[in-house]
Amino acid sequence: MWNEAMEIDEEAGEKACGSREVYLEVLDTFAQTNDFYRDEIQRYYQNGDISNYAVKVHALKSSARLAGATSLAEEALYLEKCAKDNNREEIDKWHDVLMLHMDETAQIIRDKYCTQADRTIREFDIDEFKDTLEKMSASNEGFDFDTVEKYMDDILGMQIPEEFADSIGELKTAVFMYDRGSIKKLIAEIMGGME
Repeated sequence: MWNEAMEIDEEAGEKACGSREVYLEVLDTFAQTNDFYRDEIQRYYQNGDISNYAVKVHALKSSARLAGATSLAEEALYLEKCAKDNNREEIDKWHDVLMLHMDETAQIIRDKYCTQADRTIREFDIDEFKDTLEKMSASNEGFDFDTVEKYMDDILGMQIPEEFADSIGELKTAVFMYDRGSIKKLIAEIMGGME
């Protein structure tokens, strides 16, 4: 399990997602949010916060399965069990390998599946950005998820400044998961940071 080269099982991922269209969205989200979640797992590991570490590797296990990254999902499952058993020795032994395999998986997905490079990226316009976030917030409040997704696509078509990159990655994940509470919170935080 631990020394395998990372691979993507498209058939397993597509079956888990229910359709090719959803599967490709999952792959895109996995690749775009990998750095954020890897850093989060790393932080909990370094702080010795094994409880939250277990929560985050559990989430990694789920997203890796949806992406068809079955080996990565198995590794995350193993470390989740170790964390629940408070088995620091095994966590310490395999944590760095998991981090490496997360990055390898995200790179494979970026290289083979992501269409972000095909998207026409517009120059960032702060007024357009604010306006789009406000409209997204209103659509989110009105349970209009199709429109929320449309505004998310509009934002992803912008050349996002580095200071917003992590927040936009989190927002994309929240939109993908239809997590209204997180969408509302993240939009408020982003808007607050621009005042």
